[in-house]
Amino acid sequence: MSGFLIYLLKLNFILSVFFAFYYWVLRKETFYTCNRAYALTAAFISLVFPVAPGKQGHITVTYDPTNRIYAFNKTLTVYSNGSPSRIVLTIKGTASK
Repeated sequence: MSGFLIYLLKLNFILSVFFAFYYWVLRKETFYTCNRAYALTAAFISLVFPVAPGKQGHITVTYDPTNRIYAFNKTLTVYSNGSPSRIVLTIKGTASK
């Protein structure tokens, strides 16, 4: 499953929890400013929380050397919300039968 799809699933789950709280507790309130602040906070938290810093992941890379038996040198750029925000990985190898 792709990382973006997992992110979207987490985002939808968090938004559902916030909406359920709003629906059962806040929908009859007349403090509209408070409701707006709650909606903005819920949107911000649901966008940021699924990609909390300090988490680890893994990257799987596959190289198909079909009809290409030689040394190869490939680069892969990884973007993240951490520091540094961009890392360039170099993959070197020799394809053989």
